[in-house]
Amino acid sequence: SGPSHGRSPPTFLSSERPVPPSDGNATRESRVDDVFEVGTIVRITDLTRVSARMVEVQVVGLGRGRVLRVVDSGDHYRVEVEPLEEPLLTPPEIERAKTLIADTHQVLEQLEQARVLANDYRSATDPSELADRLAAALRLPLAEKQRALEQLSAVARLEQMFQALTGMFERARSLNGRLRGRRGAGERARVPLKGPHGAHGGPRGGGRPEDRPARRLF
Repeated sequence: SGPSHGRSPPTFLSSERPVPPSDGNATRESRVDDVFEVGTIVRITDLTRVSARMVEVQVVGLGRGRVLRVVDSGDHYRVEVEPLEEPLLTPPEIERAKTLIADTHQVLEQLEQARVLANDYRSATDPSELADRLAAALRLPLAEKQRALEQLSAVARLEQMFQALTGMFERARSLNGRLRGRRGAGERARVPLKGPHGAHGGPRGGGRPEDRPARRLF
């Protein structure tokens, strides 16, 4: 275990840009300039070593930040970070945020009913909290997550997450429609064979057609 709650100095977390292989090598050593300048300022609350080269870290987010200067300290880097403050919402943005929150929760309910996504966000009524929780939870490309992180406007971030949820819902509905279409085609294939007694295919061994069920293809 590592530092106790609230006593560690702030730590800066940032993602590494995807770097294509060069000179035919599958991998290369990471460099400082491979890391995005905008990341998250956090405080480490617990640290557990799970292997010789891996640790499990629990953190509490403190805010967004942008790297101004990097200092190589040997076994780690020290960075000078500028905190990025979220701007206050204007009255029109507040009204837009209210609409977005309602629409987002509606799509979340539909996704939960379709068993696509568990709706664990009912308590989130603040646009910033709702957008950030969705950005962390949704399976989005790294570039999309980074774009949300760098967007300081809570309304703009929530707009982005709402569009991602809407796309997820449309894909789920399209897939559901295709599955229903296949089931419908299967049912249409289950038509009665025509027999000597007409379309209902009565028994060949005598008796009235209604005495025995019609024969089917499957």
